[in-house]
Amino acid sequence: MLLLETMETAVDEKQQKPFEDIVEKMIERTGQEQWVILTSQTDVDAFFTLLRRSQRDIRTLASVRFAVVGSKTAASLHQYGVRADLVPPVFTAEALAEALLKTVEPAAFAYVFKGNRSSAAISQALTAHGICCEELLLYTTRSVSERAAAPLVSAELRRPDTYVLFTSGSCVEGFVQMLDPHRQSDFSQIQAVCIGEKTAQRARQYHMRVAVAKQADTDSMIDLLEELSRK
Repeated sequence: MLLLETMETAVDEKQQKPFEDIVEKMIERTGQEQWVILTSQTDVDAFFTLLRRSQRDIRTLASVRFAVVGSKTAASLHQYGVRADLVPPVFTAEALAEALLKTVEPAAFAYVFKGNRSSAAISQALTAHGICCEELLLYTTRSVSERAAAPLVSAELRRPDTYVLFTSGSCVEGFVQMLDPHRQSDFSQIQAVCIGEKTAQRARQYHMRVAVAKQADTDSMIDLLEELSRK
């Protein structure tokens, strides 16, 4: 098994003021239906980092509902003292968008807090159905180029028992960038274990041999990896 950290994430300090402006809107709209939408544990951590920096806490948003993707994101939210109001049974942004459209009133306000490489599926779906939706990028994720490690990684990949775990399409891109910035190599022998179908689609673009976890969380990825290792 090969575990690679090819990405790094940082909360964008430039977004502090826009974040505080949205929080002020939420306070002004107290009594109206409002939803905060977070699709990953990183989204949750970034949201509460900026909330803390604004000298406020969750009591400010007591009337706001929270919708998240996945049990891990819900657990992360709970660590900040907040219970998720909506978690779709399928852990994807598209499933959350569908669940929101069945739950949210047309006059509601929705706020999608995300990273620069996150899907726009939720805000696009809500806007298309006439729901007022604002989107704010809280953090940036970028590939970390580790060219010096590429020969070692290439050697490890030649082993038949090596699997590469990808938790997002961005991770796939970071991995490919590390091995071959020009995208000319043959990746067809790489055994990719992907957290979900969106990530798998990106891996298939490079002709990797793909296996997809039953649920979009790391526990399911580990279960799948153990199953593959026994074969």
